[in-house]
Amino acid sequence: MARYSRKFRAHGADGIGIWTSMMTFLTYICIPVNIGIIFYTGHQVKDENGKTTPLGVSTEASFRKFLFASNWQIWTPLAVLWLAIFVEHILFVVKYGIALAIGDVPQEVVDAENRRPMIFHSALRRLEDIKEITGVDTYED
Repeated sequence: MARYSRKFRAHGADGIGIWTSMMTFLTYICIPVNIGIIFYTGHQVKDENGKTTPLGVSTEASFRKFLFASNWQIWTPLAVLWLAIFVEHILFVVKYGIALAIGDVPQEVVDAENRRPMIFHSALRRLEDIKEITGVDTYED
């Protein structure tokens, strides 16, 4: 009974585990949400009474008028949606490009991990040589 209720030995984690995929998923959710917030609330302004004007009703529709000063009337809600989707895809491409350009693991760590099996097999060969020379089959601490 005492064996099963004792404290387990601590050992270090190999990485951040599931959190890598969770953070990646979160970035795929955040980009469209943020683009939607920018494109669908960035044009709304408050009038002198404090009321928020709906999409394109006010003559002071700041976001669309600021972005497209010469002909902002062509930017209907559907056109703004298409622009938001375009910007979203551009940001996904930039995110993917940065992910390709910057590795997850430093090159020194990759090299060390690639050397690990070679070092293990070298130590195993040395141990076999020592066993042959000494005639001892096991080594215990």
